[in-house]
Amino acid sequence: MTPTSGLSAPRNLTLAYCALVLASALWAGTGIAGKAVYDKISPAALTFWMWGAGSTIAWLIAWREVRDNWAQIVARWPVMLTIGVVSTFGFFWLIFVAFRHTTATSHALLNSSVPVWVLLINWLVFRRAPRGLEIAGFVLSILGVAAIIFRGDPGNIFVLRFNASDLLILLAMMLWAAHLFLLPHRTKLSPMAFVAVTGTIGTAIAAPLYAWDLAHGTAHPVLATSVFVSIFYVVVLRTVFATIVFNYGVDRIGPVHSAPFTHLAPIFGTIGAYFVLGEQIHGYHIVGLILVLAGIVLANRRLA
Repeated sequence: MTPTSGLSAPRNLTLAYCALVLASALWAGTGIAGKAVYDKISPAALTFWMWGAGSTIAWLIAWREVRDNWAQIVARWPVMLTIGVVSTFGFFWLIFVAFRHTTATSHALLNSSVPVWVLLINWLVFRRAPRGLEIAGFVLSILGVAAIIFRGDPGNIFVLRFNASDLLILLAMMLWAAHLFLLPHRTKLSPMAFVAVTGTIGTAIAAPLYAWDLAHGTAHPVLATSVFVSIFYVVVLRTVFATIVFNYGVDRIGPVHSAPFTHLAPIFGTIGAYFVLGEQIHGYHIVGLILVLAGIVLANRRLA
């Protein structure tokens, strides 16, 4: 009898769905944790501690797997190194830098634009011509991104008045989209082993920037409770626990049915920023989110 057979099937499916929802909620909290301490710890310091502690935990869990697959890891070191630079370090460092002049709400909503950049990269780099619905969805999503970037004021478009930090977040989302195309070429490892390797790379890159901040007094090594809470969150809950529960859900209902749950992250992030940080939700936030998500749904519809 399979684990999901008989009376246990509904229960297992319910647990899987709950796991996927929980993972999306935990991922959404990254922006809130970063924004909450942007004035107490430098972006390089937060990135360093996030991946330094996270990769340490991952090594404790998966060191045997890394050892057994070391030859394969070395054979694909250019891909693993690029992933560590682009997504492990670059993605999070850019976001933490941006938080000095933007909101966790903007981060949460712009996070939903990743599928748009995947479509664009697939078109420009891999020459896969988009279908009619994909183009329509892309245009719709770009309008949603523009609504957020230009704060819902068409006048800002003509004078190019925007928040540069929002563009940093947008760049981070483009890097994340680019790294998705690298994943099929990586060494096949469990999530924890993968975090151990790429997290170590991210830590190594963040280390000299962190040292620079310490030397110039800009790292703000304040022993504040909020800093410890934020680091604990991004290390234990966001990096380790969210990975475990997400994989639990994927293993039980499959990647295709699991993927839509990631679109809950911007919704959770927006709600969390409102209640935890007191950030205001404006009309252009709602319009932007609706346009982005509508574009994603449209672009992923199968032509009859």
